[in-house]
Amino acid sequence: MSSAVAEIRQPTYKQIEKALDNLRSKKITVEQKIAACQEEEAEARRIELARDPSKDPYRRGGLAASKRDEREKAETRLEEIDLTLETLTAELNRAAATRSLDTIKTALARAEELQAARDECWREAASLIAQALEPWNRYAGLLAELDGLTSELKDSEALRLARTLDPALVGQYEQAAVPAEGARVPVDFGAMIEVVLELMLDPRREGHRTERQVLVTRNADASMRPHGEPEQTRTVVETSSRKYGPRLSELVPDKRGEDRRVDVSAAIGTRVATFGAGTPEQTGWQGA
Repeated sequence: MSSAVAEIRQPTYKQIEKALDNLRSKKITVEQKIAACQEEEAEARRIELARDPSKDPYRRGGLAASKRDEREKAETRLEEIDLTLETLTAELNRAAATRSLDTIKTALARAEELQAARDECWREAASLIAQALEPWNRYAGLLAELDGLTSELKDSEALRLARTLDPALVGQYEQAAVPAEGARVPVDFGAMIEVVLELMLDPRREGHRTERQVLVTRNADASMRPHGEPEQTRTVVETSSRKYGPRLSELVPDKRGEDRRVDVSAAIGTRVATFGAGTPEQTGWQGA
């Protein structure tokens, strides 16, 4: 018997829901019938008592007894419907839980796929950044060599004598001895990466890249301005945040606006902070 019951195919959530809707409609019909039977029974009882108050109004074969039997059958049917509704409601809740479990299983599988994909993003990004370690090491060695060169010549007799013979040449040397990074020379690999990111993406929109703008100045009316003065003049100016040297931005590709920003909801964590919010000491900066 138990094996036969186990082989019964379980109804679907929609089938149970449809059965419940039909049963609720039947319940309303039965309740209406019970109310009508109660009214008819009361009226029959009044008629029987009016005919003969000394007799039982519910005597066998009487109208009141017939209406009472009809009411009691309807009430029995209502009890059966209520029991069936209770059972089907439990089955519906069980089916809903099963369906929810399937939903969670699907979400779990997708979440695991997303985690694996994010892990791959980390591996790929880390691999690309690791490739920049070799240029950084070379850069650090070149900075050390430049520091040794400038330390050797600074305030030297050779520099003083050369300035008397060819001050222009000495000026070129002094300009070349100043790093293109300006006053913010990175002291470690992380600081170099941050400089590249700031110049490449400008996440805080501080205008680090050198931009050329044309300023148009309109002069006075022809009758009021000196002879030969043009109606307007154009001046080309370079603007930047001055945080980095003017040449440095030319070495880094411009990817502003191409990076996606993440605003994670409270459902999985706090919002992601904008890059580079630390103090100079926290971010590895050293002033020149």
